[in-house]
Amino acid sequence: MNLLKHMMYSHDSKIRPELITAMGDQVQPSVNEFENGFYGPYHRATLEQRALYKPTLDRINAEFETQWPKMTDQQKMRWKYQRYMQDYLATISSIDDNLGRVLNYLDQSGLSENTIVIYTSDKAFISENTDGLTNVSFMMNPSKPLLLFDGQEKSKANKL
Repeated sequence: MNLLKHMMYSHDSKIRPELITAMGDQVQPSVNEFENGFYGPYHRATLEQRALYKPTLDRINAEFETQWPKMTDQQKMRWKYQRYMQDYLATISSIDDNLGRVLNYLDQSGLSENTIVIYTSDKAFISENTDGLTNVSFMMNPSKPLLLFDGQEKSKANKL
């Protein structure tokens, strides 16, 4: 995967479609976008969630509008990579926070003593960077994350 040529502006980098249109030929290289790649996910959020997210989107879009036309291809790849990693790490943080909420609820409600929580993932993130972000491949990890929590043996919780 070439970050510069394959990461979508609106879907992956959170650039509003109307800004891409307004900037015209300044948005290079041209990248195929998902139909409704920005507003599809955006409109799934509640109005309250959108209001909280708006300052972040405004900042990302303002930076894109002022900086993108001045960037070299290498700088553009790094910018897209940073956007991707910020989203990825925010997702991981949210998973961690919410798994903690579930475990706390089980403790507080007395359910943890007779509950086993099994958490796994479809794949683990691995980035193989071979030439300075020009080509980044995301490979399936043969050792997928698996967390087991046994409420009776908290001190022996295992990560396999």
